Amino acid sequence: CMDSAPWCAFQSGFAPKGGHTADFTYSRITVHNDSTLEWEQMSALDQGAVIDRFFIETPSHGSFLARAGRVPVPAPADVSGGTPRR
Repeated sequence: CMDSAPWCAFQSGFAPKGGHTADFTYSRITVHNDSTLEWEQMSALDQGAVIDRFFIETPSHGSFLARAGRVPVPAPADVSGGTPRR
């Protein structure tokens, strides 16, 4: 990807061709607080170097159902008739 591009589509983990190298990756998600989540893509071949990162932030916190004006449905009762395991 070029630094001057407004965005970049990047793929990793596939067989090398056209001058690209193969990489194996894994992800790490960090919940910083009740409104911020961070996602990182790590390179397994480069000792866990971060190769991509983004944040998801929300200006408000709470139930999506409450914001939509709906009341949450209670969880169903146990109707199996069996004795609970301890």
